[in-house]
Amino acid sequence: MKQLLTFIFLFLLLPQYFLVYASTYNYSLDDSTIPNPERGFYSGYSIYPGDTFSTNAGSLGNTLVHVNYYLDSFINSPISQQMLTTIANSFDSARAKHLKIIPRFMYNDGDTYPAGCPDASESRIHEHLLQLKPILEAGSDVIAGLDAGFVGCWAEWHNPKDTNGLLSISSKTRILTDILANFPANRQILMRYPSDLITILPTLTDAQRKRVGHNNDCFLASSNDMGTYKNPATEKDFIATLGNNSIIGGETCAISSRSTCSTALVELQQMHYSHLNEEYHPGVIQSWKDGGCFDNIKKNLGYRLKLDNATFPSQISPGQSFNFQASLTNLGFASIYNQRPVYLVLYNQTNKYPLILNEDPRSWKANTTNIINQTITIPTQVATGTYSLSLWLPDNSPTLQSIPAYSIHLANQNIWEPATGYNVLTNNITVTTTTITTKPGDLNGDGLVNIFDFNILISKFGNPYTIFDFNTIISNYSK
Repeated sequence: MKQLLTFIFLFLLLPQYFLVYASTYNYSLDDSTIPNPERGFYSGYSIYPGDTFSTNAGSLGNTLVHVNYYLDSFINSPISQQMLTTIANSFDSARAKHLKIIPRFMYNDGDTYPAGCPDASESRIHEHLLQLKPILEAGSDVIAGLDAGFVGCWAEWHNPKDTNGLLSISSKTRILTDILANFPANRQILMRYPSDLITILPTLTDAQRKRVGHNNDCFLASSNDMGTYKNPATEKDFIATLGNNSIIGGETCAISSRSTCSTALVELQQMHYSHLNEEYHPGVIQSWKDGGCFDNIKKNLGYRLKLDNATFPSQISPGQSFNFQASLTNLGFASIYNQRPVYLVLYNQTNKYPLILNEDPRSWKANTTNIINQTITIPTQVATGTYSLSLWLPDNSPTLQSIPAYSIHLANQNIWEPATGYNVLTNNITVTTTTITTKPGDLNGDGLVNIFDFNILISKFGNPYTIFDFNTIISNYSK
């Protein structure tokens, strides 16, 4: 390692003109609000048996809809086929509208609170989970994440009269485990109470723990968010850590001394919120508009990815390898939480070649700058001509991957191609079949010995490259 660092230091001492071979493109920030998938303010909707899914989310620039599915008619019976069909149809409608849903299954609407709210038994909940499982699996492509639901007033896992014994920590653990077993394995389940999470998560498997997030139903409503926190300082720190990898969302429920713009912006960023209800509490939402922070919150909930720059050659040949570098900064409150691929796409009006990158964008955490540095091999069948080169972050589901609305729009000016969902890096990259004569030190076979070859040497120094390859590069650099 000391030897390698010495070589890097010596390399950096070379005259600057000797190093300028990379084609670097810089990209300007788009400071507007961008309606990206699986983040932002959500619109709300309630569905009973036979209802048709409808929403104003699109007109508000929202991509998420929180849907309350009312199962109160089935507290003592299986869910009817009509209701099961209604649920399945709502997923189909969301897909047609290019939206995603956060479902919550409820046995009451809290209208009898605080006298106590009707609940189903634990065995009935299990029966309903088994009925819902195939429908949720089929609709998982348009499910962003799921509230735990089912238990307590408003399905928030509290009830002044716990007549069915659902609220002991042992019962909560069993029910959550049952939900995890029957809800789609690639989606997270959101629980309200941090104290429950602190107790339950250590009893779960690692795979189960990674699928649990937090939904605060009374964000900023009081000193303890109307009972969300038992120990606010400790539990907020816990949620802040959880939010690095899990979904954090919720809604406001009352105006308080804490529901100000200043407190909202601090806690939304601290705990990495990905979504909030735009409709409730209306007084709080209006206060944010009056206070001048609403647009800031709408813009930065969840992830917000800005491309700083990218480096790549302007001319390539079929079968050639080249080094691609890009710097992206996540300006949002949170990171991407569902799996999503990252592609470079080389394309023109006739041909398209998606090139998968070895990147997991879920690792691009809030308030961090992330570097892509990979060697890309151009397929041998690529036709000659002038191409565009784009970054493409589509949905991971095959049913949604070709729909541009489900792809991520980077926060940059003059980069988004709405017809494809691509973020265009350049419209002028040439593929040529000109025979490239390789030379000593040309590690990527592009006919040049330059910074790209040095990057390859550094990334693979010791296996297979050695000091002798370093000397060869220095001897032939720019020749």
